[in-house]
Amino acid sequence: MSTCSRIAELASIISESTAIVDDYFEAHKLPAPSFDVSGPSRIVIPPQEKQVVDAHIRVLGATDELHRLMQGPTTMLMEISPTDTLSLHGVYAYNMANTFPVGAETTLETISQSCGLNVIDTRRILRHAMTNHIFCEPRPGIVAHTAASRLLAENALIRDFVGIGTEERFISAANTVEALKRHGYAKEPNQSGFSLGHRTTKGLYEELRDHPSRGNRWANAMSAYASRISLDPLINSYDWTSLGSATIVDVGGGYGPVSIGLAKKFPSLKFIVQDFGDVVAEGPKHVLADISHRITFMGYDMMNPQVYEGAEIYFFRAVFHNWTDHYCIKILRNQIPALKPGSRLLINDSCLHEPGSLPWYQEKRRRSMDLQMLSYFGSRERTVSDWEGIFKEADERFEFNGNVAEVNNGTGHLLEVVWKG
Repeated sequence: MSTCSRIAELASIISESTAIVDDYFEAHKLPAPSFDVSGPSRIVIPPQEKQVVDAHIRVLGATDELHRLMQGPTTMLMEISPTDTLSLHGVYAYNMANTFPVGAETTLETISQSCGLNVIDTRRILRHAMTNHIFCEPRPGIVAHTAASRLLAENALIRDFVGIGTEERFISAANTVEALKRHGYAKEPNQSGFSLGHRTTKGLYEELRDHPSRGNRWANAMSAYASRISLDPLINSYDWTSLGSATIVDVGGGYGPVSIGLAKKFPSLKFIVQDFGDVVAEGPKHVLADISHRITFMGYDMMNPQVYEGAEIYFFRAVFHNWTDHYCIKILRNQIPALKPGSRLLINDSCLHEPGSLPWYQEKRRRSMDLQMLSYFGSRERTVSDWEGIFKEADERFEFNGNVAEVNNGTGHLLEVVWKG
């Protein structure tokens, strides 16, 4: 297929798929996407609206591909740069979004005075950020908010997410190749771009626990990320009702959002939410009174043997992809002393698909997440067959029941392992 026919094909995909999404917005009286300060902060399409979800994914993939084709390979390679993160970091670090009220206008000079950065660098950072629709300049020298800068001003969780992106991830990515040259395939959490870039001998979690303000920012950012992921696919993908009055141990469950969501839907289930003591201490304030008797919080470090014995289910969500293979095996083995024959491990984690089996846009997101795990932890995303190998190496008595369900539009999986004893 010639390039010309491909760009025409992409234009057709964009036109047809955009019409499906636009019709959905109009039929449901939803605001259309806009960079304007009053535009919606999120594009939310329920997963059950599969035709619209698929159309939305096609638009995102086709627009990006068309943009790159129209650039040509030379320009595409030469324009891959860190400057988008650089300008965003400047906006974040100097808290420029809060130098004037949303809905008002101000001058570049006033922003400079308010944030404490000289006017020349304030101007260049802001005007680059504006090319990404963060702030706008309605008249020369006059600055106003857009939907994105409004989020930075008003949403503390999103602001913290931007903070870890620009101050934790940026330097981690920049040092990842050097970490590979030094350590090769990582075994320890500190053999990572994060540890090298931040000049520490500790892994990410250990380092952040020594710096509470950064640790709190990380926790808030992960809350912002988790808030974008609906629990409905997880709730609907497994026969939770069949468990009866089972106890589910939510290992590494933070303040308990998954257990809380499941407890609301399945009144017979009981939950033990485990994480570091200071993390679970925040849990009870998030639990409604009518389910509080079924949710208990417990301090536990998964690098040690499991402390709650004999539960029917030990549940791990987005835990293992943060750890190298060596530590995944250790975490699994640490559960063994507490297991009874028939106990199950349910693992809800990202999985890599075979190349080309997902729409291009989704595949890029999966591959990007894989590299983020590498830069932060020296760890990786895994295929289902990778998981099977890890379970087998941890202990032959783990019986892998396979991929029970795909959730999050097929990029997250629910894996079931039974302890045969």
